[in-house]
Amino acid sequence: MVSVVVIVVCSKCGKHGSLTSRKVKGKRYEYVAHFENGRIKWCYVGREGTFNSATSEPVKTPEGDPSQESMEAKEYFAKLMDWYSKREYSDEELLRAILKDARNDYFCGVGRIFINEAVKYYNCTRERLVKVLNASGLKWWFGPGGTTILIEL
Repeated sequence: MVSVVVIVVCSKCGKHGSLTSRKVKGKRYEYVAHFENGRIKWCYVGREGTFNSATSEPVKTPEGDPSQESMEAKEYFAKLMDWYSKREYSDEELLRAILKDARNDYFCGVGRIFINEAVKYYNCTRERLVKVLNASGLKWWFGPGGTTILIEL
């Protein structure tokens, strides 16, 4: 799950983006998301709490001030949220994303994804996840309780 915090100047590439955090294997990591040409580019900036906002020059949007900068920030957030909520993944993109997530939660040759998170994050159904995995030729099975999918990597 990704949560938007604030628009900052990225310490990695120097562009404006939204500071976000993501939980991976029980730990939180920070990224800066850049919306470019209708796509999102992610810059990893470190474990949660390591991003130095003092050196990143946060973009200030004074309350009640409809300045150009604050309007751009609102438009940026609207595009970012719209992209998350309506993105359609092709079967190939969905499989790549599933495998990437499974590799993030990997132990003893088996990767794991949580079905509810995958369905929500990738804007698809449980049935489509199963269809994509069946077509992939990978060895996979449902975890205990049917809440996870385990994939042999």
